[in-house]
Amino acid sequence: MDKNSRYRTIKENYNQLGPLKASLQQLPGTHLSKADLAELGIQLMQLSLYSKKAIGFEPRFCTPLSANKVDSLLQNFMNDRESRGSKPDWPLPVPDIDSYFYEGLGIVSWFEKVLGCGYFPDSMLSSTEWMQQHGSTRQHRYLYEDFEGHHWATEAVLHALPQAKRWRDPQPNAPEGEYRDTTKPKKPHIASILIEDSVGDHRIFRSEMIVALARMREQMRIRENQDHYIFPVFVYTFSGRRARVVQVHFNGTCLVVRLTKWMDFEEENTNNIRLMLRWMMNTPIGDTSFHSL
Repeated sequence: MDKNSRYRTIKENYNQLGPLKASLQQLPGTHLSKADLAELGIQLMQLSLYSKKAIGFEPRFCTPLSANKVDSLLQNFMNDRESRGSKPDWPLPVPDIDSYFYEGLGIVSWFEKVLGCGYFPDSMLSSTEWMQQHGSTRQHRYLYEDFEGHHWATEAVLHALPQAKRWRDPQPNAPEGEYRDTTKPKKPHIASILIEDSVGDHRIFRSEMIVALARMREQMRIRENQDHYIFPVFVYTFSGRRARVVQVHFNGTCLVVRLTKWMDFEEENTNNIRLMLRWMMNTPIGDTSFHSL
């Protein structure tokens, strides 16, 4: 497929997702019913947090970081911060604030401190292919909504390498010291941390789909992404002291959503902390190019 054909296809998908996002913004309530999903053409499937077999679905767009790798990075981070006297304490419940949003914000703040935003060499996120940015940028906007006493907001945007990375690559069977430039292709994957003020259950939050579609369409507008047909989005949703992972992609016909069960952070649950970090520090994979058609 030539460059002009790829551009037209991306533009068609972009224009198709716009009315879907607008429809979601006009729906009442916080959750989507089965009737809403059918009418909007959203395909919902479950995503296992644990089973390697269930993680092996196709198409899949990430591989959670290995438990051993997370354990090592987390231990090194905590030891370093403890030696500096700046080890982040696990946030305790706030008895005077009856708000799922502010409880979720406390948990999110802890994860952000541990991940390190990807800006610093000793941060956990810097050891992965993900970066993190806060607020608004030229391409990615801060998202939020207030209605009927309800509030949700994105806290941060994570994305794969924002531009091609060039390095000197030693060649086999070449004289010692001879290199050639190699370019690492950009990946269109993107993720957002979402804080919800409502109680989560087995249903999809309306906010999760609004955020996913907004991030997906933002990626479609970036010129460097025009070799890609699929734009995978991960939403890390925090509702009170619980969290889950949502994977979303558009296959040209419908929006495909995979949803994990909720992880409980009512107390400092080490296993769930490690599990959430594995997913937030995943390796973005999958054939997202036009060759996948």
